[in-house]
Amino acid sequence: MARIGLLRIGDDPDDVRLQREALTPICSDIVEEPASCRRLVQNRPELLTALTKVGTDDMLVVTRARTLAQHADDGLAVLIDIIDRGITVKVLTGIAAGEHTWRSPALGSIRELTRVRHEIQVQRIRAGITAARE
Repeated sequence: MARIGLLRIGDDPDDVRLQREALTPICSDIVEEPASCRRLVQNRPELLTALTKVGTDDMLVVTRARTLAQHADDGLAVLIDIIDRGITVKVLTGIAAGEHTWRSPALGSIRELTRVRHEIQVQRIRAGITAARE
């Protein structure tokens, strides 16, 4: 079983160093992804490269869900997207710590959290549109 690490390169060199220190001993390969505003997996070439390296019995490893996006809640949505693609993801620390597959017991809670967040965003957008029209 190979473990492919995803290291997100942001503005904080200490964070990058800590990610590297956590991933290097346990991963056979580490893909570095520059931090960006892109959330959708299909718009992130480095993340797609990492996912293509993950075989059937392998897993993607990240230090925390926040590593998957700019914000932790977006990271949870990306985590769900990756798992829905049939890829096992190991999150080392944080709210989503553990190994996740489509059978993961925590996945239901994470899905519910992202669904509620999406509903709140939709309500806020609609309220803003209504206020702008008035």
